[in-house]
Amino acid sequence: MASTASTATTEWDDALLRTDGVLRADDIARLAPRPGPRVTTVRIRDGVHDLVLSIPEVRERIFAELDLWLRAYLPDRAG
Repeated sequence: MASTASTATTEWDDALLRTDGVLRADDIARLAPRPGPRVTTVRIRDGVHDLVLSIPEVRERIFAELDLWLRAYLPDRAG
């Protein structure tokens, strides 16, 4: 997962509250498929660099995406 936008700045900018201020989000998305043939890429609008530290509404989407991925790719251990 990666944010949909990045901010490059050496001083505080409110955009850092809703963009990746560490890495280029487009580079993350572009390079994400390189590890192998089965890669899931999700872009998260208003996500910060450490996505789980984003605002609550964004975190809800992140955890929903993680739940979806876990259900799709991990075997059901309930039964």
